[in-house]
Amino acid sequence: MSVIEKAKYLAKKGEFIGDLHVYGCKKLLYALSGKFYEIIYLANENVIDYIESRSLDYVVKYYSEGIVLDRIN
Repeated sequence: MSVIEKAKYLAKKGEFIGDLHVYGCKKLLYALSGKFYEIIYLANENVIDYIESRSLDYVVKYYSEGIVLDRIN
């Protein structure tokens, strides 16, 4: 499965949690099957760079200000 196919799958099947914008990079966080995945999108190049599995500690550290964690299924 290509990176684009994985991103489409996450967008369709996963639950969107939040996003961050850092240095021309957009990071989209999704939850799927009890795990968190971050899609790193390079806005300047209009391309998905990579998808990374993220721990709950990472999610709390970087995304907690913008999301309500007790609503995640």
